[in-house]
Amino acid sequence: MSMAGRAFILAASLVAGIGMAEAAPDSLTKAGKIVFCSDLNSPPNQYMAEDGSTPTGVAIDMLKGIGDELKLPIEIMNVKFSGIFPALDTGQCDAIMASTSKSPERLQKYNFVDYWAVASGLLVKKGNPQNLKTYLDLSGKRVAVLLGSANQRRLEAANEELAKLGKPPMEIAAFPGNTIAFQELDLGRVDAMVGDTMVLSYFQTRSNGKFEIGGAPVPPSTLGIIVTKPREDVAAAFRKALDDMQTSGKLQAMADKWGVAAGMTLCTSAKPCP
Repeated sequence: MSMAGRAFILAASLVAGIGMAEAAPDSLTKAGKIVFCSDLNSPPNQYMAEDGSTPTGVAIDMLKGIGDELKLPIEIMNVKFSGIFPALDTGQCDAIMASTSKSPERLQKYNFVDYWAVASGLLVKKGNPQNLKTYLDLSGKRVAVLLGSANQRRLEAANEELAKLGKPPMEIAAFPGNTIAFQELDLGRVDAMVGDTMVLSYFQTRSNGKFEIGGAPVPPSTLGIIVTKPREDVAAAFRKALDDMQTSGKLQAMADKWGVAAGMTLCTSAKPCP
């Protein structure tokens, strides 16, 4: 397979439902499945299970739910993020689901089916003894963050602001995975972990009360499924499936199962996210 960024496929077919797909667009029923491109490296949203071959996560459960609603099996293509849009543009998958945020540039080129919104903030020791609520509060502290993330860039920008204010910079420790970043916090090697509130809520619920979200200074970003412009019928089918899952309580149950409900806002047609 030739694709920019040497993206790769790790085949994982997740059978979500069998039967006549009356609610699905013709292009999907003819194919007999829904193919999603995803970068499986972002727990708790989408990542590989410990067996190294099974996609899992709250967003993967959401995709299974879409398959249930449309009565079609789903298939996940594991593609490095650098190659995920070329994969969609060349028809190798029906849609992207990779914790991708809404932006004016993406809205111009693609259909965007929003599913939830998340802010960004700081995970700190219970009681927040250092009173860390904003990124500027991290002056002179050591902080863990996901390597290459928007939050790393925000911390770097905060350091520039701290320099203008004549305050000591924070020490930014960037790690290739959120799990490693949390381990650093758990071991006391950093004063805070910065990430989106969904990720922070996930680790908070697994900390036995040791940590809390000290603040969420970055306004929510809306995440969504991305579909090419000509396939508006596919985007509309996904939108209706998600709305039905919200009405039935399935989406909320998924968020509760993964311990991330406190860190997200669900998006629907009736209550769209900005």
